[in-house]
Amino acid sequence: MEKDLDGMSRGHARLVSRVANGQRYRALKCHDSEYMLWTDDQSRRFISEKYPQFLAMFDGYEYPIQRADAIRYFILHHFGGIYMDLDIGCKRRLEPLISGDWDVILPRTKPVGVSNDLIFSARRHPFMEATIHGLIAFDHRYVTNYPTVMFSTGPMFLSAQYGLYSSAHPLTPVHPRPQIRILPKSLYGK
Repeated sequence: MEKDLDGMSRGHARLVSRVANGQRYRALKCHDSEYMLWTDDQSRRFISEKYPQFLAMFDGYEYPIQRADAIRYFILHHFGGIYMDLDIGCKRRLEPLISGDWDVILPRTKPVGVSNDLIFSARRHPFMEATIHGLIAFDHRYVTNYPTVMFSTGPMFLSAQYGLYSSAHPLTPVHPRPQIRILPKSLYGK
């Protein structure tokens, strides 16, 4: 496969170009933000510079999608912001979601759990800290590629992290609402 654009395959570059020039990118740019596309090389360099203790795990992932899943958690921990997969987009402005007082927002998915294709997070939030450290405990091979990805870095992994974090931070009179907002299907869906 031919490579260009800092090591991305041409097919991937065409997809990025189509999305970047299309409606989904314009919807994402509906608020004052910086758009960043992370390549495989940039992701590895970022981990080696900012999170070197995780580099062996990151390099050791069997499937490239595991690195694509993992890097989003590290980027959000380090910078904060909004992560959105290239195959989803906004139908409405994001301001109502990002102007609230939630530090982390995750979308509910069916049949169970949360999705990792859209994540809002404040910089250095404790949930993202727990998530990146959870990658170590969940770094296992689960028979075939699909469960390996889903449970080691993908949506089932993030759902487990959400459950663990929520259990460790229960609602109390001092903290009467959850720290993480879960978007209902009415606000998130394909």
